Amino acid sequence: MKPNGIIRIKEALLSAQKIEKPKDTKIRLYAVAAPKYAVEVLAEDYKEAEKVLQKAAETAIKTITDAGGTGVFQRGK
Repeated sequence: MKPNGIIRIKEALLSAQKIEKPKDTKIRLYAVAAPKYAVEVLAEDYKEAEKVLQKAAETAIKTITDAGGTGVFQRGK
């Protein structure tokens, strides 16, 4: 709800995209509809994808909470 809120959201999503991950793993982030954003992880191994997804979500939420915002991770259907 701050004037620079969209910049903080962008920083949080970019920080999630830049996490350390296996070479063949890809992270895709996109807006569903403000204030909802999606994280998609593509990997050959399901368990590895789960770990990367969890780490990306935690990183984004930590970045946004450090900026004074709030965030939660919810699995899509």
